[in-house]
Amino acid sequence: MPPVPTKPERDRGTPPPSTKPSFAADKSRVPSPPTNSPPASPRRGVPGAVPPLGTPRVTFVAEDTPRAEPEDVVERNILAARAMARKILSKKGGTTRLDDFRSVLSQAAAIAPAARGDVLSDLPKSLYSLPEDAKGACLAELRELAGDMPTEFRKKFLQRLLEHLVSNRDSESDASSSAEPASDATQFQAQHASIESRRLAVNKLMQSRPDDTALQALKKPLAKTASLAADLGVIEAVIVKLDSLDPREQDKVIALFDDAGISWTNLLGALMHSPYMEEIGKLAKNTGLPLSARYLGTLTGDRVAMEKLLLTLGKTALPASLHVHLAGKIGMLRRTASPAPTLARAGRDLLLEIISLSGMSESKHCHLMYAVSEIDADVLLAALVEGDMNEHNDYWIYAHQVMADAIDIGACYALVNDNDDDADLASYAVRARNLMKDDSVKTIVSQAKCAWNAARLRALILGKPDPKEVKRAVFNVINSNLSYTAKLALLKCEIDPVGPSVEAHVKKAQYQAALEHYRKSLNGSPFDNSLAYEVVEDDLKKHAKAYRTLTKKLDPDAIDDIRAKANMAMVAAQHSRLPAMHVAARLCRADIVRVYMETVAGFAGVMNEDEITGFLELSSNGISLFHNAMINGTPDVVTACMSVILASELKPATKLLLLEARRKPDRIGAFYLAMSCGLEDTALEFVQGILTAGQIEDKAKVQLLKCAKRAPYKKVAPDSRTGAVLAQAASTARAEAERNNHDRLAENFGFEVERSPLSFADRQDLQVG
Repeated sequence: MPPVPTKPERDRGTPPPSTKPSFAADKSRVPSPPTNSPPASPRRGVPGAVPPLGTPRVTFVAEDTPRAEPEDVVERNILAARAMARKILSKKGGTTRLDDFRSVLSQAAAIAPAARGDVLSDLPKSLYSLPEDAKGACLAELRELAGDMPTEFRKKFLQRLLEHLVSNRDSESDASSSAEPASDATQFQAQHASIESRRLAVNKLMQSRPDDTALQALKKPLAKTASLAADLGVIEAVIVKLDSLDPREQDKVIALFDDAGISWTNLLGALMHSPYMEEIGKLAKNTGLPLSARYLGTLTGDRVAMEKLLLTLGKTALPASLHVHLAGKIGMLRRTASPAPTLARAGRDLLLEIISLSGMSESKHCHLMYAVSEIDADVLLAALVEGDMNEHNDYWIYAHQVMADAIDIGACYALVNDNDDDADLASYAVRARNLMKDDSVKTIVSQAKCAWNAARLRALILGKPDPKEVKRAVFNVINSNLSYTAKLALLKCEIDPVGPSVEAHVKKAQYQAALEHYRKSLNGSPFDNSLAYEVVEDDLKKHAKAYRTLTKKLDPDAIDDIRAKANMAMVAAQHSRLPAMHVAARLCRADIVRVYMETVAGFAGVMNEDEITGFLELSSNGISLFHNAMINGTPDVVTACMSVILASELKPATKLLLLEARRKPDRIGAFYLAMSCGLEDTALEFVQGILTAGQIEDKAKVQLLKCAKRAPYKKVAPDSRTGAVLAQAASTARAEAERNNHDRLAENFGFEVERSPLSFADRQDLQVG
């Protein structure tokens, strides 16, 4: 048997020979493409294309060949690339310099992102010497290669790119306009008027089901104009209204975007400015990549960023038709070959990345990026080249100065708040402050700023107010530029509640009142410290025994005073836990409740109906303002609420929702509860108001007066008639009144129904219950 060949033994301390390919030091040279046809996208090559210059060639090294450590190879490649980068300017001929520049770019791409910083830093100074038609592609590739670098490096690197871009005076634009542009104040006033009129028209047209006539009329206010702020406001109004339409109607409205000249970038920009922005931002943040980074990539043509943004939008509660429309438009862009990046477009992308790295909120990042993306690239490049550098030669500040002067004045003003102290917003704040020198603009802006806080507004509502003052205050809050959430919180005017709970506060107030009278009865005798409230507070037995001791020998007047103070403490504790307008309803301030609801309802057709509904409900622990008025108010308060709701321009379904006023989570309606509790005055006021209302149909009247409630589930034998009777008794408001022996209320209900103009069948339905 022949001997079996064995592998030569090797030292266990010696690492096994590597069979992985290594990059050879010498780079193969491949003829470069002509300079008059730059690549469409430097890093996004077409399959089968010739590799860029300087692409490392893979070689296989024999096992016995000595190898250097990986760190030495990387360092050697970095040194070679930097040496070539420093010699680019010394080369003669634009084609030669371009070949070497591309070669260094390829070498930098083969180096790990964490180590390529020095190579990239050596390239910007030679950018201006490249042929004009290749500068855009090279600038775009430099930006892309720096995309994986740490944030601080990227900031400094972008400044260097901007410095050399601005220093390139050869690219100045010859196009100039002799016409004087309109002043910021004139533009701002025109934008404000356009937003208000166009938004009002859009809301009215979409208030009901949009037929063909309404759709044709919708094209005019929706048509794209030169005002970015006005266009955003109108597109946002359409987006907000889409949810109230069925899918087929949504498709018809969205089809108008193309006819009106609204591009997918306009639509996406408005979406980033809409109430959906908060949800989209949270979803993006949860994935570890900020929304502004995805939006930047989408605007600059990054297909990966587009896909990630679409995935985020797909998880958002957007109207389905809107998501499908955006997915189709962005998907088409992803499948289309990117055009050759010009210097102007690459410069604008550079500014967009500077915005994404600036110190702003996510919403302001997106808002400013959209505003800059809407500016013509050539115009923006001319502004960059021709601008005046700041005294510190800070190119980061200079970039924001150029953008602040170039963007739409409405977009500029929307970026700045009174409390903004971020340096990156300074240029926009300067332009916004200059705007305020015009008196007419001051008036417009003062309307959009909220001059109230919760404490002051609550004091106004619950003091001895003039209804006109309340109306002005509520209008100022709703008409301000605060978010819906902030407006709702402000209109509730809630404060820190009195005491840990109503019971605990009443208990303490009652005991302390008794203690005060007990001390008076001692006539100077020593006080037993074991009776102090702090001693007995946490022990029910001790508390009861001590309270009996305190009140045992008190006269009736003292007992009445203790009860009165306990009652006052209960009212104070209850009121402190309610919104101010709920308290006003309990205090029977019908004039204040009416003026509040009239002011809110006056915004119908101007703002989102869901928001108006929220302001009218003012829900507190699942109980609406009207529910509280029905149960704890008086007939005039109920009349005030009902009359405003019925006379409003809200949809019939919204009116029913507000008038049923079902509390959460048991969904018991206000009228049902009033009948159940025997609240004859408010219940009959509701019945009379509904039966005489001309704004709603008879079907809705029957629904409101039946106020049907599902009976609670009971384990009763199937053949038991008792279970059926109980279920029927608890099914309507009238039946509930009878079940609770409120006979007079049930009779009066029947009398009002019989004398009403309802049909015989409807009257029978209500009487039977």
